[in-house]
Amino acid sequence: MFGYSLIVGYLSYYSINVLLIDPKTVGLLLLVQGLWDVVNNPLAGLLLDRRRGKEKAPPVLRKCTVPLSVCTALLFSGAYLLRGISAGTDAKVWYLAVVWFLWEILYTITDVAFWSLSDTVSGAQADRLAAQKRVAFFQTIGGSFPALLVPLGLDGCHAGWLPVSLPGLFFGLGVLSAAGVGLLLLAGVFVKERIPPLQAKQPTRSEMRAVFQNPPLLSLLAANLLNTIQGVGSSMTTYYFSDVLGSASLSIVTGAAAAICWLFSYRVTDRMRKVWSGRQILLRIPLLLGAVWLLLAAVGYPIYNNRLLMVLLLSLLQGAGGLFSTAYSVIFNEQMAQATDFSEWKYGVRMEALSFSAKITTQKTGNTLSQAVAARLLSWLGYRKPVGGRQQVQTPLASKGIFLIYMLSPAFGFLLSCIPLLFGRLTAEEEQKIQDELKTRRKTRGAAEETQPGLL
Repeated sequence: MFGYSLIVGYLSYYSINVLLIDPKTVGLLLLVQGLWDVVNNPLAGLLLDRRRGKEKAPPVLRKCTVPLSVCTALLFSGAYLLRGISAGTDAKVWYLAVVWFLWEILYTITDVAFWSLSDTVSGAQADRLAAQKRVAFFQTIGGSFPALLVPLGLDGCHAGWLPVSLPGLFFGLGVLSAAGVGLLLLAGVFVKERIPPLQAKQPTRSEMRAVFQNPPLLSLLAANLLNTIQGVGSSMTTYYFSDVLGSASLSIVTGAAAAICWLFSYRVTDRMRKVWSGRQILLRIPLLLGAVWLLLAAVGYPIYNNRLLMVLLLSLLQGAGGLFSTAYSVIFNEQMAQATDFSEWKYGVRMEALSFSAKITTQKTGNTLSQAVAARLLSWLGYRKPVGGRQQVQTPLASKGIFLIYMLSPAFGFLLSCIPLLFGRLTAEEEQKIQDELKTRRKTRGAAEETQPGLL
């Protein structure tokens, strides 16, 4: 998660402020990459679901993790490997485009394989929920490191008290993220799939039907896509704290509020699960958070560049997000697994890789397009890139624009994501019926496969 968070949160900043590529060009690259994700992710899911044998995902993780780690390091090595090439030249653009393209292919394959394990690690809902909690715990910890290290590093480089340049900072972070990505190998070695695979070859048409005629899954995917609108604001985080408030490290203060509240998030998750259904939780959390972001955007606009007051307001926002983020993430993936069970129950097709690749498609495509939009908006606002390694003062238009985008994008992302969740819901009785019937089918299938070992 360290590597993915670094790339999602800071690759655009690195490209514009370190490689010194024009924001319009970066926005175009992000747009193309987002469109490629529409093809890349479902294709990876289809190929993984069509693998035969005792296991599908672990072998893929074992083969692809090391190349992915290498590409992760190369992404943030461009400033050194292309040293001496003037800013804005085609060589830097092509280097970024090619390495990023390779990284996307490898990351998609490993990511789809990893998340499909959350469905096949057990057929019991309680086991899946427990596994999701553990994954969310380590994801949160790993994903928080870039938000801590990058702001400190940026302030250190700008102030001169850190003995490295911006290229050196991102090179070091790239090496760390490559090591973090390499930990995916552990899932390929130690995690076992416990749901017996369907040995009969599943036609592609049947798998696609299981997706497009699956109301629970479609509603989740639509919500996930709309939720990525937040990515536009997330892309503005560094710019807001560094260029508007004058200190990137202030984001650590607001992040600390999120971290403190996150410590209580698992208790909140358990209590909410006892009172509400999964869909009710997924609906009410974004409604609450969207309303809070919208309210504080209106309150904060007159004081958008006041350090003390804005840090206090943003700490409240981040604290609320930290308190409920675990519940939303865990329950969302639990609902994804139930949607996959629905397809097996309804159509006799298991497509956990395809369903999770569809989730990843909406998430990555939305995040990438959000970064593209953010880069274009920076260009439209007249954002001033560093000159000679020195940060430039932004115009009032750029500063106010960065603030509004930073605050309103999460609000709209949260609120709009609620709409699809009003549809495609299963009742508690329907969910129990599906689980009971699938349990019987899997026992029968497992017994049949034991009498035909040649199939494995």
